[in-house]
Amino acid sequence: MNIRFRVWMPPIAVLIVLVAVLLVFAYGIPAARQRLEQRTQAVTLAQAAATADAITGEDHRAWQELLDLPEPDVAGQTSAEGERPGALRRSLDLYATAPRAEVRVVDREGDVVAREGARLFSPPPEMLRKAADGERFFERTEGLNVAVVPILYGGELAGGVVFATRHWEAVVYEPFLRSGLEAAVLASLIGGGLMFLLAVMLSRRVERLSSGARLIERGDLSHRIKPGFGDELGALAKTLNSMAANLEESFGRLAEKDATLGAILNNLSEGVAATDAQGNVVFANPAGRDMLGMGEDGAEIPSPWEDFD
Repeated sequence: MNIRFRVWMPPIAVLIVLVAVLLVFAYGIPAARQRLEQRTQAVTLAQAAATADAITGEDHRAWQELLDLPEPDVAGQTSAEGERPGALRRSLDLYATAPRAEVRVVDREGDVVAREGARLFSPPPEMLRKAADGERFFERTEGLNVAVVPILYGGELAGGVVFATRHWEAVVYEPFLRSGLEAAVLASLIGGGLMFLLAVMLSRRVERLSSGARLIERGDLSHRIKPGFGDELGALAKTLNSMAANLEESFGRLAEKDATLGAILNNLSEGVAATDAQGNVVFANPAGRDMLGMGEDGAEIPSPWEDFD
């Protein structure tokens, strides 16, 4: 089945654009999500570390005073038996203002001695023990980003901080994915439309070249193809036009020579005849026709050697 260039070229061009967009989503979006998750881990650990530094940095006596406080109640405030140091409270309040964040301070025995922010989850005992032992790690649990960092007071381990936030990267990733989908659809429409237009333009030029070449093949050597742009197709059109012009000039010269030769032969007083291999006369000038007595049906050259085969 012969399918024309203008038929298959536009769909192929649009398909190429769609494949390019799909490759972006297949490899680009997962890579972006992975980097965003790595960034989330780094930011959560940095927030936890900043909280730990603030506990000992703003008030050097805050941590020691905190150890003497009773267990905080459900709301995160101490009972009437003691009062949380002002500098420490301000530090915990500051870092607990992250979107849906919770800060827990753990002493060396693994007990929670201070808490601020929204109550998001209850750390398992093994997590509190790791915080008390000064381990530093990050994990995702119950839809939360949880970072655990040690607290160093006076160069010695004094406990740890458990810092938990909601998966805030989803707030960034979902709009990014949505905008990426919208951009992909828009790119497909614009890119596909442009590729379709380009394919139609190319197919028309190729069709013009093909039509012109067929006319030249049929003997219309005066036909000229419009080159259009000065690209490869334009150069091909110019080459075909030059070939047609050279052929037309050559055939013109041959026609002139044939007319000249015919005029010479027709004006000769001597008879001139030409035959094929069987002796049939294929050409004879007027004098030759008169000598041979040729009519319109033609004649054969008489044999000068009748005695020979």
